[in-house]
Amino acid sequence: MDFKFKMTMRATLHLICAAVLFSLVVSGKTLHQRTLKFLVCSLDQQKKHHTVGSVIFPLTNEMQHEVSKLVVWKDLEVENPEHPSAFGDLQFSMSYNDYLGRLTLVVLRARGLHLLEEEEEEKVSNLYVKVSLMKRNKLIKCKKTAIIQRTPHPVFNETLSFRLDSEELSTASVSLSVHQRMEKEKSHPLGRVVVGPFMYARGRELEHWNDMINRPKELVKQWHALTCSM
Repeated sequence: MDFKFKMTMRATLHLICAAVLFSLVVSGKTLHQRTLKFLVCSLDQQKKHHTVGSVIFPLTNEMQHEVSKLVVWKDLEVENPEHPSAFGDLQFSMSYNDYLGRLTLVVLRARGLHLLEEEEEEKVSNLYVKVSLMKRNKLIKCKKTAIIQRTPHPVFNETLSFRLDSEELSTASVSLSVHQRMEKEKSHPLGRVVVGPFMYARGRELEHWNDMINRPKELVKQWHALTCSM
């Protein structure tokens, strides 16, 4: 279950908030699975909200001991822009079934991919997405989508599932990489994204992982900016 609170203040470069108390009722058994997200927004003259930045605060480590008051400073992370990133973006959905111990990913589509150049008569390259399940940075299982024709905005719509026990959610991560396969050469990675717990991910990638855990058996969809594949 998600809890949402909102407070409005006058615009300034240095916000000074009066003491505001937000009370949440959370089971102690699930506290380590919870995450707080603080979102700072601006409001224009047309009453439209614009995101300035956000902070994600996992409760895993910070709440191990009883603390009456905890003061924390964290840098705001800028939200991803709507236009494609330098290496393109990948959209996929994730779902976790704790009863079956099954992690499901639906690779939907990509946009703004920077394809490798080819000779005009040899433009026969194809695209696919490789999805790798990692545990403690060790590769456990790797699966690939079907290969589709070359385009900077491919649509995959393919479902891939992995076996994953609930006890392993805190040490597991998933890497998704887009590859361009040439006719006479090996595949070339165009970009990748890693989603997982706080140990492996930040920003939208961490948020997506936590949303999946907090909404069991429900497909959670999100766009992610691709980064340079190493």
